[in-house]
Amino acid sequence: MVCTKRGSVNITWKGGDSETYTLRYKFPDTVDLSMATASMEIRKSARDAEPAIPTKEAVIDIANAILTFSFSDVETAELLGDAQRSTFAYDTQVTYSPGQVKTLTGGALTVTAGITD
Repeated sequence: MVCTKRGSVNITWKGGDSETYTLRYKFPDTVDLSMATASMEIRKSARDAEPAIPTKEAVIDIANAILTFSFSDVETAELLGDAQRSTFAYDTQVTYSPGQVKTLTGGALTVTAGITD
């Protein structure tokens, strides 16, 4: 999935599939990602203190202003558990140098069971 807008973005994944979430800056010349870090956190609800799986750091393509978060099949299966459908809250943040933090996207992340083994 590629997200090109800031704000609320709902995501649907299949549990047991490898998934990626990619953010692309619309105007790449307006942002300096050379010293930036980015993270994505998934929690059962926005009020939970702990993430449902460990916080994920993005791979940053500085030249093209693209952030890519990758999740393994094991991680998406862990999110789904034994359920047919599980819903979570997530958000993505980038920390620019010198420590300016900006939340880029957030919303609901739904993980559903697949049919094919």
